Amino acid sequence: MKRIAVQLYVILRRLHAKARISLMSLAEVFHRPTYAGHPIPPPRMRQLTTASHVTVTQHIQEGRQAAKMIEEAVHREIVEPESITAVLDFGCGCGRVLRHLRGVWPNAQLFGSDVDEQLVNWTRKNLHELAQWHIGDYLPPSEFNPESLDIIYAVSVFTHIDETAQSAWLTEFHRIMKPKGLLLLTVSSLREDTANISWDYEDKRGMVYQYRRNEIVNRSWVKRQTVIPHYIDAQHSELYCKSVWGSLFEFRGFFRNSLRSQALVVLRKE
Repeated sequence: MKRIAVQLYVILRRLHAKARISLMSLAEVFHRPTYAGHPIPPPRMRQLTTASHVTVTQHIQEGRQAAKMIEEAVHREIVEPESITAVLDFGCGCGRVLRHLRGVWPNAQLFGSDVDEQLVNWTRKNLHELAQWHIGDYLPPSEFNPESLDIIYAVSVFTHIDETAQSAWLTEFHRIMKPKGLLLLTVSSLREDTANISWDYEDKRGMVYQYRRNEIVNRSWVKRQTVIPHYIDAQHSELYCKSVWGSLFEFRGFFRNSLRSQALVVLRKE
């Protein structure tokens, strides 16, 4: 009985999400939203990158908040912002964060990279003036040259890929970052109330994750499964980030609640 109730709940949630997105899409046919002179992606694309936070206002506000977090972290570490010449948004989606950083570093080359071809194609068509957009793979290598980037940031990416992929990308980031370059990653902080949870993976230093078994998003998710083999929910402790990621980079800080419940990990290439 409990299993049937859970399945029914999942079905109802899926139908509710689908109906909500359909209504938004219909409304935006007659009034296509823009921000700062550039289009806002349609509701189905917004849902792919922010789950339930799909309104235009939420899309703009959350992108602006993340961009402000990135800007402040960079300015804490780099005395001369004008020295920044190349920035990569890793897992850029449809440009939710990067669109707010064009004015912060007007002289820098901005790049966005994502595995979702549908999202990248939308940014190439609609936000081509803001950055160069690249379709990436789930695992390295990337197409960037060695020591070519001053800053790499990833918002809500390492929260959803497993440890093998994380390790591979950290090595790749180290290859393509300039000396003294900054790497900024948001993570879900490992909570104290998770001791009784049965994790699919657990590292004693404080990194755990579960595979998503009941993904409640629209049908576009089925297409994404061919791109992302293992979509997970991960949590990281400060100890894990400092001991594991800090073995490759200089660990600069673990700032809790930097973006809602997510912490910001700041690393520097030595």
